[in-house]
Amino acid sequence: MNEGLNHGEHGEFTPNVTRAASSVAQASSPATKYSPRRTRRPRRKQNQSPVFSVSSVPSVVKIIHPRQNGLSTLELVLAIALFTLLAGVAAYRFRYLQEAAEKTAVEMTVMNIRTGLRNKTAELMMENRMPELPALLQENPVNWLEKPPENYVGERSDQDQIPPGSWYFDRKQQQLVYRLNLDGHFEGGGEGPAEIRYRAVGLMQSLKRGATEVSTVVGIKLEAVSAVRWF
Repeated sequence: MNEGLNHGEHGEFTPNVTRAASSVAQASSPATKYSPRRTRRPRRKQNQSPVFSVSSVPSVVKIIHPRQNGLSTLELVLAIALFTLLAGVAAYRFRYLQEAAEKTAVEMTVMNIRTGLRNKTAELMMENRMPELPALLQENPVNWLEKPPENYVGERSDQDQIPPGSWYFDRKQQQLVYRLNLDGHFEGGGEGPAEIRYRAVGLMQSLKRGATEVSTVVGIKLEAVSAVRWF
């Protein structure tokens, strides 16, 4: 053994001594395992916002303009002006139609009164009571109807309390009167409230009785007292 060590001192080692030294080195070093090398990602700071590249943004992007959230002042003024104009036109048209409907109702009432007058005249003729015909000139024309109109307020001497859109019989003038409710397209009728007045007028005929001529009533018609224009 001393001989082996002496040979070692002079740089010559036997194979047994080399194996022993290797075994001692392996025994003294801790056992290690091989693990693959991992790539560490850099940590992102807590308050750091993520960074996106242009390629990560979708190809379809909805662009929202600030003006879409409300109207501008000019657009708002134009919208209000247009709405006011349309509302005025609609109100005028509605009032126009109301007045036209009122005129139609008045014409229908007058036509019914004239029909009642013809029926009354025919009744007197059939019963041979024509001498009673002149008495109809002093009669209220509403009596010639089967029933008075719904807006008829009766016979009046005072005209101050007559509501608009009503029929009444003026006792002083012996006239049937309609007081208009809407008179935007009415002309005539005199001063005061807009009214249309009607009266019974006798149709006269001269008959000879011997040597004298006598005028007698052979018919009655209902006509307007004064010329008016409605539409």
